[in-house]
Amino acid sequence: MKSSIRKFLLINLLLAITITTTLTAIGNYYLDQKDIQDHLDTLMAISALSYQALLGDDLHQRPLIKIQDALETIPQKIDAYYQKRYLTDEPPENYLDKFNFQVWTNGGKLLLHSSTAPKSPLTAEIDGFSDKKISDQNWRVFTTYNEKAGIRTVLAERYDTRNELGHRIAQDDLYIMLLTFPLSGLLIWIIIGRGLDSLDKVAEEVANRESNHLEPVDLEEVPEEIKPVIDELNKLFYRLKEGFEREKRFAADAAHELRTPLAALKAQAQVALNSSDVKEKNQALQKLIASVNRSTHIVQQLLTMSRLVPEAANLHEETEVNLV
Repeated sequence: MKSSIRKFLLINLLLAITITTTLTAIGNYYLDQKDIQDHLDTLMAISALSYQALLGDDLHQRPLIKIQDALETIPQKIDAYYQKRYLTDEPPENYLDKFNFQVWTNGGKLLLHSSTAPKSPLTAEIDGFSDKKISDQNWRVFTTYNEKAGIRTVLAERYDTRNELGHRIAQDDLYIMLLTFPLSGLLIWIIIGRGLDSLDKVAEEVANRESNHLEPVDLEEVPEEIKPVIDELNKLFYRLKEGFEREKRFAADAAHELRTPLAALKAQAQVALNSSDVKEKNQALQKLIASVNRSTHIVQQLLTMSRLVPEAANLHEETEVNLV
């Protein structure tokens, strides 16, 4: 089965990026949840203390009915604000049902409340943060007490609203990751391609060589990672060159050693062919046989010598190498 270094690196790098990004997103989600809760707690405390400061110490002497009427118009004002800002007639998501506040006296009288707040106390706590379950919903509640004015300001926010913020942040991170995933793949593909250019250059150089060009490949511009491969390739070229030179020497030696016996064979054959004397012809044939025997002996010696050195490499032999 053929394999591709580029595809191997692309798939595994994208897999590694996906795993690390996913783990990072999960870790950030849980860390962000804590930061978000702390941040929202701080905002809740600041809001409650700001309400208390604005209400002042003489709240009992102020026209509370007008203030309450103004509080009741907040939903309509928010709808109008969103329609003007976002140019849409669709009302925004109703967060008013998920965020309430109340102002109570020490005697248990409800002075002010948000338009969606219940008429019963959100909490019995006098001061600080608390978690309450109201109407099958989990609420985060903050209470601050103005001892001089004798009033308690209570702010409450539903936990699902708080958690939704973390979910949206995680969702946005996921969308960004999915959008950048193809770009990451393209960049990795280009970078890997540039990194493998050196292999392509070496392959092109070897492919364009003549069959008798067995000089070593230049290692100066070869990356360190593939230098061992090119070095072994150069050694193979050297062994092939030696094998070819050995074969040339063998052919030259064989031609030199056989030249004289073959000339003698030819001469004896001509003598036997031209002679009319039977005795002389037989002598010529005997010498011809002797010359053939000497030639055969020389050939056997040359073949024995050729077998004493390592056999030349088989150029048609293929070796599988897994580079990935």
